[in-house]
Amino acid sequence: PRPQEKGPPFFEKEKKHRPSETKCPFRIIAQEQAVGWRGYELEELHNNDPFDNSIAHPPYRTKKLDANLESKALFFDFPEATNTSLYNLSTTREIYNIGQKIRSQELGVKTPINWLVDKLGNRKFFHQKDAIFNNRVTRLFFANQGRIKFLEESPDVILVDSTYQTNRFNIPIVDNCGSSRGSKTPQFAVGFLNGEKKDD
Repeated sequence: PRPQEKGPPFFEKEKKHRPSETKCPFRIIAQEQAVGWRGYELEELHNNDPFDNSIAHPPYRTKKLDANLESKALFFDFPEATNTSLYNLSTTREIYNIGQKIRSQELGVKTPINWLVDKLGNRKFFHQKDAIFNNRVTRLFFANQGRIKFLEESPDVILVDSTYQTNRFNIPIVDNCGSSRGSKTPQFAVGFLNGEKKDD
């Protein structure tokens, strides 16, 4: 039998563009202070071109390192600053409680669906609603005016999807989408119903 050819040593296969091998002078120091961290750049210049593809960086290839990191990242999505330190937020429940507090302040005495109707009016959405006593909304239809123009240009195919009570308003929802030449299905209208009967 022919002798099996050995490949080159492992160290010869390693890529030669890593910062440690290009002797990149970039340096940064992070120091923990009484409140938070502070970073210092010792050298801000690089001697190698950046590689924008995130797959080249191992941290981005990891889907989820720590559940707490996801909760802390959500903290920055809140529109209002709070007095609670970021480093004290370690559970999803605490993030959820802050969101509920902000949402309650925005709602005031309104129901979530009435709050949505007001927002639609402020943002110039085309919308129609049916309401009964105490201004309780039973049906609501709204559409983005820009998407209505799209529907007028491509009216041949309309996709209607009805889902059950899976939204925060706890009422059935009907999703209306169109179909474009580029095989896209943009949403152009949404309807909330009081029930799932034919009259609704």
